[in-house]
Amino acid sequence: MVLSRSPLWKGAVLSLPIALALGISGAAQTHSTAQPLITRPVDESSLVTLRGNVHPLARPQFDRGPAPASLGAQRQLLVLKRTPQQEMMLGQYLASVEDKNSPNFHRFLTPKQFGQQYGPAPEDVAQIVSWLNGQGFSVNKVAKSNMAIEFSGSVNQVETAFHTQIHRFVINGQEHVANVSNPRIPSELASVVAGVSPLNDFYPRPLQIHGPSGRWNAAEKTVHSGTDSEHFQQSLSLRESG
Repeated sequence: MVLSRSPLWKGAVLSLPIALALGISGAAQTHSTAQPLITRPVDESSLVTLRGNVHPLARPQFDRGPAPASLGAQRQLLVLKRTPQQEMMLGQYLASVEDKNSPNFHRFLTPKQFGQQYGPAPEDVAQIVSWLNGQGFSVNKVAKSNMAIEFSGSVNQVETAFHTQIHRFVINGQEHVANVSNPRIPSELASVVAGVSPLNDFYPRPLQIHGPSGRWNAAEKTVHSGTDSEHFQQSLSLRESG
């Protein structure tokens, strides 16, 4: 989640690796091949839970209560999904572009072409955009692949639209925000919507750890690190080659 007070969420484009990878021109349909799946009016009283959308660190022992309702929630992503048939066709296409005997060998698609062949129907995307607008969100853009919709609003709007609560959590002295329950959406949208971009600011931590600066001693084949008063020595068992 990107909150207006700080850049808390930086990468939901993470969710569209295939679409971004297919960035070279190639043969494709000029119109969508998908059939609309949202065929009934959206009923807010009939909801479906999007499971697996609560961060494991959003635990009761770390909970410090609700986040301010007016807090901004910027650049959220509603991630869309393909039908099983589209998934099968996409798998066949991806295999064919790597097959030297296939006429599709290295005939890649642009994101727009990718969306036309393997994305949701434009009618469904328009229905979802209309629903987001009806919830008070500002729709920033629709991905060219038709596989995600970026929108912005407030924490209060997120809680109301997705029927969850955003709380503050303090872990190891650091404050975070996260949803405490799985989001829910109208059942009519569930055939097209896969999930919401992570409704939290728990970022992956880098595995790289920076130690003290070192000084290479060529004669001793060792690295001396630390301050002048701290003669910590790390022996490097190096063998001379040749």
